[in-house]
Amino acid sequence: MVDYTPYNTFENIFRNVAAVFENSVDDVERWRVRLLERMRLDVLPLRPAVIDDAAYDALDELRRFRHLFRHAYSVKLAPRDCS
Repeated sequence: MVDYTPYNTFENIFRNVAAVFENSVDDVERWRVRLLERMRLDVLPLRPAVIDDAAYDALDELRRFRHLFRHAYSVKLAPRDCS
C-alpha cells in the first residue's frame, strides 16, 4: 500500500504559506488544486515560488492518487483485474 501522508504534509505547509502571505484560495470546490497551483507562482515582493514545475508535477500526481485512494471504495474491482 502506498502512503499518501507526505502529500498531506506538503498541503499543510502550503496552507500555512498561503495564510501568511494572504494568498487565499477562493474556489471552495477545487481549493486543493488551486493551492498547489499558487505555490508555483512567483508572487514577488511577497514571496518567491515555493515549488518549481517538476515538484508541481510530482505533487499533483500524488494529490490525484490520494483522491483516487480515498474515493476508490465506490469502485468495484474484479479479482482478475487486480493481478
